[in-house]
Amino acid sequence: MKKTILCFAALLMVVLSGCGNKKQAVNIQPQTNIVDALSVSMDQATSGYSQKALACGEYLDVSDIICLDNECYYIGTTSNEYEIRKINLQDLSGECICSFDPGKKTPIDISIASNMHLYVLLLDTETEDWHVLEMNNNGEVISSFHIDTSDMTEMRNLKQILVHEDLVYLLGGGYLCAVRMDKQLRPEFKIQIEASAVMTQLSDGSVIVGQNERNSYNLYRVDAKTARLVDKISFNLPFIKIRGGYSSNMLLDDGSSLYSFSMADGRFEKLFIWNHLGIIGDSIAELDDGSFLCIGRQSFSAAKTFFQISDKLGNNVTDLEISPIILFTVSETDIRYDVKDAIRQWNAIHTNTPIIIRDYAAYYDGENPRSAELKMAADLIAGNLPDIYDLSALWNGANLSTGPLVRRGMLENLYPYIDRDVTLSREDFIPGVLSSMEINNGLYELVLDYRYVTSFAYALDVGDPDDWTYEKLNKLIDENERYSSVFTTHFGRLEWLQMAIAASGSKLIDWETFECYFDSAYFVNLLHAASQIPVESEVEGGMVMDMIRNGDGALFLCYMSSIWEANGASPVFGENCAFVGFPEVGNVIWPQLSFGISSYSKHKEECWEFLRQFVLPEYPIQAMFSIRQDVMRSEITEELKRAQEGGYADKQPYLESSMRTVLDLLNAKNAVYRHDPQVWEIVSAEVEAFFSNQRSAEETAKIIQSRVSLYLSEQS
Repeated sequence: MKKTILCFAALLMVVLSGCGNKKQAVNIQPQTNIVDALSVSMDQATSGYSQKALACGEYLDVSDIICLDNECYYIGTTSNEYEIRKINLQDLSGECICSFDPGKKTPIDISIASNMHLYVLLLDTETEDWHVLEMNNNGEVISSFHIDTSDMTEMRNLKQILVHEDLVYLLGGGYLCAVRMDKQLRPEFKIQIEASAVMTQLSDGSVIVGQNERNSYNLYRVDAKTARLVDKISFNLPFIKIRGGYSSNMLLDDGSSLYSFSMADGRFEKLFIWNHLGIIGDSIAELDDGSFLCIGRQSFSAAKTFFQISDKLGNNVTDLEISPIILFTVSETDIRYDVKDAIRQWNAIHTNTPIIIRDYAAYYDGENPRSAELKMAADLIAGNLPDIYDLSALWNGANLSTGPLVRRGMLENLYPYIDRDVTLSREDFIPGVLSSMEINNGLYELVLDYRYVTSFAYALDVGDPDDWTYEKLNKLIDENERYSSVFTTHFGRLEWLQMAIAASGSKLIDWETFECYFDSAYFVNLLHAASQIPVESEVEGGMVMDMIRNGDGALFLCYMSSIWEANGASPVFGENCAFVGFPEVGNVIWPQLSFGISSYSKHKEECWEFLRQFVLPEYPIQAMFSIRQDVMRSEITEELKRAQEGGYADKQPYLESSMRTVLDLLNAKNAVYRHDPQVWEIVSAEVEAFFSNQRSAEETAKIIQSRVSLYLSEQS
């Protein structure tokens, strides 16, 4: 195995070192006050934390929670009023201690002082004046302060309040303002900050501001004497929430995990992963026993509730008993919400084998689109192997290439899993999609959602499928005044060329023999076709039929995101609409959501159990194009039903025939979009000389052939 991993890493030209599996912590580098939070973010953090839902509280939609001395306070809403609510954490009893008419008063935020007095930031919705209410812990108003904003217009967009001694700190509108409590709140000082900045308070009363600045997330302490932000500490990881904890600790949340940071000694460590706990975390507060109280939900569709999070709850799982399933992804757009929901549901049941997402997009560098992929390969060298690969093909940027993983024996063939499944069989799936996705007669990724890339054309012009070559289409363009290019597309030149190369398959690269054909007439014709396409698309959006009529290409490229779009060209071409796809290649399946199982996983059966649920007939995953035959047939039926009920079926005479034609095409073997970042890096670096008339297409093709051949030889 080690030899295979090293070969794969050499393929990616990696010289980095990976991070380990054990829980890690880092400290501030004393000379720079920089915390390497990114390396800790990749830690599994399988420390035994678990959660349990609490049967207390309601109306959890407005503010953060604040806790002190076994009591919790938050702002909630009902259908007709805002409430300040209190929950006793000893007996979980809850009550409303104060309410407001939303048509007159809107509470924005709440803070608690060391004397147990509550301070509510309140907006008078009738006058647009701001007030601070001081009340005891039973909701009785002690004082009401009006905030004078006549000279501080930035205080009209407030979002947070904190109180320390006789100063009230207000944050919003790109400023942190300190006002002194008197008969009214008198402005003391203001500090300009980032618009997205947030603040929190430590147990000693210190006010901390956190904000993104350039390439780092920075924490500052507010010095009231000098009215400045001081003691800057930088992190190479962005956070969305910060909260003060006990002692000098802070809680930092990046949206996927919760971290602890000590202001005293600079120690930074990962506490737990939200998905690992099976919940979507929102507001959180640390309790005096070291556990946490959290407002969250178990899925995007579930209502919010309270959770207690502790390493002493549940079945007291220890580090040694937990054997997580690791999912590798380099997706810049994040894993889809419905998959994350499924992971949360899995983790709530499978506490010993939770699914942990290791997202290498944190290492994405805009100057190097392969930086995330290279860091992932570095971890493979170090022996940090995943159980599941996210193989979803992105438009551009970082993504995992299925071909190299298969060639190195790192992906499981899924056909044996399907064949012995008691519920699923190959007959459930669209045969053309399965056969198109095969590599060496094996199925190495389960495609849950995909798009269909085709091109519409007038059949009487383009002829039969055997004639759909660049050479014959160029001849058509020369002889027909209607056309001046092969393609009309709403993609720019390089976007189109990248798509065409990724869809070309063995016409350009044979991964079994490690041979390439970029010096072929096919690729030369591809370059000429690309040169006819504007650098930036000149085709305006709107109805497909309008774009076809306004375009000058023989083929109109369509990135089809639903079966309904099969009917897009029929108003122009009628029954003579041909689905050409790419000349000499055909129509293309473009996986959007796709996963593979590592051949080195210790949890192969568990991985299959998790993935198979997405292709069961009863699973409601939101797929534009399904791999299941029954789902696609049902989608056509539903579209026809909607057309009938909507009263526009008679205006769409070719709707059913167009959709069934696409389904027939899916059942035939199609091309597959497989993007190789290194190949595209080579091509994109060399084609500009051709597009600027500095080199011929043939010369450019030979240079690309030479460079890609060298790249393939390194892999063979």
